[in-house]
Order: sequence, then C-alpha cells, then structure tokens
Amino acid sequence: TRAMADVYRHKEQDLAEVRMAFTLPENTVGVAVYQGDRLLGLDLFDRAATLAHYWESLLDSYVLDWLAYDQHDADLDQPSEHATPLEELFESLQQAEWERFDAPGEGDDLRWQSDRITASALAWGEGDAQVIVHLQAFPREHAQG
Repeated sequence: TRAMADVYRHKEQDLAEVRMAFTLPENTVGVAVYQGDRLLGLDLFDRAATLAHYWESLLDSYVLDWLAYDQHDADLDQPSEHATPLEELFESLQQAEWERFDAPGEGDDLRWQSDRITASALAWGEGDAQVIVHLQAFPREHAQG
C-alpha cells in the first residue's frame, strides 16, 4: 500500500494533467482503453453514476499502466498478436461460461478467462433480477493476479 501511494505521489502531476484532459461524457457506463490496437482493459458498470463515482481512480489506474509500459519496446504501427477488437471481446464475454463464486460482501463474483482474456464481474440480485454491477476484462498479459 505504501509503495502504491509513493507511485501516485511521484506521478501526481501526470495524473492531474490527464484528469483535466479527459472528461467523462454524460450517461457513460463503460470505458474500453486501447494503446494503438492493443486492448489495455474494459470496465463496464451498471449505471452512469457508478462509473462517475470511480472515474478518476479508474482513469489514474489506466494512466499508471500506460506510463509503466515500455514505450521504446512497443511498435504501435504493427498490429499486435494480442489485439482484441471490441466487438470480438463483447462476443466472447457474452458466450463465456462464467464460474460463479461467493463474493466477499454482497452478490456473486463471476470469473472467466480464455487464452487471451481474463474477465471478472460482480453480480447482484437473484434470478432474472440479477444485474452486473461491474465487469472488467483485460488481456492476459495485463491481467492482475
């Protein structure tokens, strides 16, 4: 926790500049982040208010990931072998056989992974009334533990 606080403190100026440059459009419920053709991540929420609540911390997280990526080793003009078009990702997520686990708090923790994507979701409610509160997906090379 202390190391992460140090990273945020060290990059605060960069993060502040990005926060000023990117404003969340009204009624937005998700964000897909790409660097060139490489998917860095997808976050979808149940409501625009939920995303708005987490917007700055989510944006900071993606910025820190981008800053940590070695720009000199990346050839963004060449398609990545790990490129995942958004439509393909949505189709994969929709057809996935999700594993269900008890969440630490309320709801169900859903998880799925393929050879290229790792995804998780928090579902809340019962039966047909169950909603996905937050879904996140990342390429496996960016997946967190």
